[in-house]
Amino acid sequence: MIEKNGFKVFCRLTVALFVLFFAFTGCDRDDPEADKGSGTREDPFLVETPGQLYEVRENPDKHFRQAADISLAEYSEGAGWDPIGDEQTRFTGSYDGDGHRITDFSVDRPDEDYIGLFGYVEDADIENVWLEIDEQVKGNNYVGGIAGKTSGSGSISGIWLVGPVEGSEYVGGVAGWNEFDVNTAQAVIAVLAENDYAGGLIGRNEGDITEAAARGGASGDSYVGGFIGWNSGNINESFAEDGAYGENDYIGGLTGWNEGDIENCYATGDYTGNSFVGGLAGKNKGDITFTYTSGGYYMMSLEGHDNLGGLVGLNEGTIINSYSEVGVSAEGARAGGLVGVNEGSIEESYASGNVEAPHSAGGLAGVNYENIINTYATGAVDGEKKLGGLTGVNINSISKSYATGEVSGDNEDIGRTDIGGLVGENTGEVEYSYFDMETTGQEDDEGKGIPKETSEMREKDTYENWDFNTVWHIDEIQGSYPYLQWQE
Repeated sequence: MIEKNGFKVFCRLTVALFVLFFAFTGCDRDDPEADKGSGTREDPFLVETPGQLYEVRENPDKHFRQAADISLAEYSEGAGWDPIGDEQTRFTGSYDGDGHRITDFSVDRPDEDYIGLFGYVEDADIENVWLEIDEQVKGNNYVGGIAGKTSGSGSISGIWLVGPVEGSEYVGGVAGWNEFDVNTAQAVIAVLAENDYAGGLIGRNEGDITEAAARGGASGDSYVGGFIGWNSGNINESFAEDGAYGENDYIGGLTGWNEGDIENCYATGDYTGNSFVGGLAGKNKGDITFTYTSGGYYMMSLEGHDNLGGLVGLNEGTIINSYSEVGVSAEGARAGGLVGVNEGSIEESYASGNVEAPHSAGGLAGVNYENIINTYATGAVDGEKKLGGLTGVNINSISKSYATGEVSGDNEDIGRTDIGGLVGENTGEVEYSYFDMETTGQEDDEGKGIPKETSEMREKDTYENWDFNTVWHIDEIQGSYPYLQWQE
């Protein structure tokens, strides 16, 4: 009995000594420097508790790795989370979420700038972060779920984010303003900006983006995109769903304003704005390749006043191997199934959506100022004047293209010449291009395209000087119209 009691006393003393040991050896779990790791990239501090995550701000130039799921419920009251890093003290280290979750995240600081999990990040790397927003992330300017603003030559990768983000200007699901390269990021989020630069992923972007997605849509005033509001980086293998809404100009399903190259991307949903509205980009100055837009499962559409395109509102770059299925409806002028106004180049592309506009409307382009070659349009065009199955107005060059959609004008005065099966009003050059006079309902033969019967449109010999070796294909057995070889 004495031995048993002695053993119990020994156990109790041992437990007490362990407690004293942890208490006096500085194992405060809210102090990252006292935690495992030395803060280097090779041996980062480990973050396992809410307090340790909060204290990351005390070492903004160090490196961290999250080692457990963390709930930030205790930081959700009042103004909520205080972002790590600001304009004066920027986070310049690295943070690896290592696939662990951060939940119950909330920020309500509508009068403050640089809002997010991180406020201002410079020359840093943020990766593998899973962030679940509880109520909202709300700030003034530079607002994002992961970071308010990033600058320099860092990176963001392996991000998963869900929840609403709201601010005044430069607002995005992942970052409000971004200069980093972004890879494998996904935001399931609704973004709202009271003013300009709103994007489902990023408000304003200057970095390259690969394999990223935004779902939930974005809304604001101008420079609004379902993916990025304003973009000058390259975007590859990425997409946006659920559309974009803007009160004014430069609204796009992927990006409102684009100066970079876009390849292997798509956008779906509703798109609404005033002017320069596109299913992919409101305005494009880069190269767009192997990219498309659609209205999604419910075949939604694009609406606005003028300069509207199923893919691009105003194109000043190059569009190649791309298409749009979006229907376009304009209250004013210059609307096209693919492009509203073309001041660049359109090659080997097509549009199938219907187009409605009072004037200057075409199945492919509303107005063409430059070059269109190897294209086609199948959507119907309806309006009052300057209407064409392919382009409403052509001022430069159209070659090796065709149209099949019905063209109808509400104001078809006898003898008017600005409504055509291929081109409405033409002051440029149209060569080796055709329209189906049965399906378009037009018979004009005034140098604006060559009218053919449906049976002729399905015969290879009809298409003079067309390249059926590398560009076009036609299935005469099945009776198809020509289609582009990249569609196979």
